[in-house]
Amino acid sequence: MHLSKLLFILILFLLSSSLIAQTELPPKYEFRAVWITTVYNNDYPSRAGLSTEKQKEEMREMLDMLAENNFNAVFFQVRSEADAFYPSPYEPWSRFLTGRQGQVPNPFWDPLAFAIEESHKRGIEFHAWLNPYRAVINVQSDSSKLTRQHPIFKKPKNWFVQYGKKLLFNPGIPAVREYLTEVVMDIVRNYDLDGIHFDDYFYPYQIQGEVFNDRDAFSRYNLYKRSLADWRRENVDKLIQAVHDSIQIENPQVKFGVSPGGVWRNKSDDPDGSDTRAGQPTYDYLYADPLKWLEEGWIDYVCPQIYWSIGHSAANFGVLVPWWAEHCFDRHVYVGHALYKVTDDNYDNNWKDPSQIPEQIQLLRTFPEIKGSAYFRTAYLERNVRGVLDSLSQKYYAYPALIPPMTWKDGTPPQSPENLQVEKFEDRTLLQWQESSDTDLKYFVVYRFEKGEEINLDNVKKIIGTSSENIFEDFQGAEGQEYIYLITGLDRQHNESEATVIRVEQYGEKIEDTTLITSYYWEED
Repeated sequence: MHLSKLLFILILFLLSSSLIAQTELPPKYEFRAVWITTVYNNDYPSRAGLSTEKQKEEMREMLDMLAENNFNAVFFQVRSEADAFYPSPYEPWSRFLTGRQGQVPNPFWDPLAFAIEESHKRGIEFHAWLNPYRAVINVQSDSSKLTRQHPIFKKPKNWFVQYGKKLLFNPGIPAVREYLTEVVMDIVRNYDLDGIHFDDYFYPYQIQGEVFNDRDAFSRYNLYKRSLADWRRENVDKLIQAVHDSIQIENPQVKFGVSPGGVWRNKSDDPDGSDTRAGQPTYDYLYADPLKWLEEGWIDYVCPQIYWSIGHSAANFGVLVPWWAEHCFDRHVYVGHALYKVTDDNYDNNWKDPSQIPEQIQLLRTFPEIKGSAYFRTAYLERNVRGVLDSLSQKYYAYPALIPPMTWKDGTPPQSPENLQVEKFEDRTLLQWQESSDTDLKYFVVYRFEKGEEINLDNVKKIIGTSSENIFEDFQGAEGQEYIYLITGLDRQHNESEATVIRVEQYGEKIEDTTLITSYYWEED
């Protein structure tokens, strides 16, 4: 039997004992994201041209659903075809928002600013997702829908290459890279976002019989006489590095991540590659080298789209997860899951098994280097096909999780919240506190322990909520029960402060006096 298969069987064999412990105490730190696609209104808004109020309502409902099911991050598509879901000085308003490209929303509003604000209210981290190179999705059907303010009418013709039905920015032209970097930085400068996210579209997936015609740029800009493949990879490297360096200068707290295809290289092409037989590995066909970006520190996280099932013959999820764990270069790895395959019977039969996604989560949780998951995409999550959302919300995501800190960006915990006060009513307990004067706290975590319980802040079962404001109402306590509440503050990188603690002697009894304690342990009377 092949060594990789033996390894996979061994991993599954060991899962039972380790997963029992994990079921009892789920991970406190776990990235749980979804992609929210706006192209063709796949996820949001439900159709183009809706009223502003209806689009806001749909946004709130979608984010409420994610928060209620303990998701904590979104990749929100703000630029799908050199367009914008925000007022951009470079590119026109998206037709998928207003119904006509370039049309300003009436009444005016900024969907990006609104989405960020509503996400943060719910403790959800917001990553602006851009497709850097795609200019026109379908030249044949979409050209008539373009406004004259679109870049293809304003920029030099040699900036673009038609490949198949798509029109793409040419990655080999330095001015293109400068332009794309400035598009990104316009967002970074003007919005309180948490991250910038690129997906897997670099050089295009190859079409049999077609050639990506960049020979003029290759002749002009290949100064070091590299091979065509190496030169193309260098072009993508330069964009990734330029975006990283620019973010570092402008706002180093903003994360930068990429979700490449799930296979870097097959082992048959590179001894360091994965034991797979993928058709178009990202290094060889899309000319993208995420391992280099991780090693150089140009990206803060990688979210490989491991869109195959456990047991897939050519690209086994169970083989790829440990491979990416071994190649993280001390950066975060989040696994991309193919929810769309759960809903479609045209893929391998493994996806028909309701346990496929749960088993993927079980597997990745056994690797400390894997920091969480992202799901493609929101609409498939909402449909709950084969009970996948039920499985997540009732078991694997039954409790909240904090986003893993990126200590290379900032590893210093903030100071604790101050002046914690409590007011008790018959049906709830109201907690209020103040931020520390010299810290930039982003949100707060509320823990609740019963009398006699071990005070363990790693126990996520004791997290009863988070708040972006200095107030929290607990409606779930038991009448007559005695509690200790602990409040911690988290900064932008999710470093957690020491706890501020208060003792509540009788939940549900309206009394004036409360006992403030400074220890994590219950003080017996």
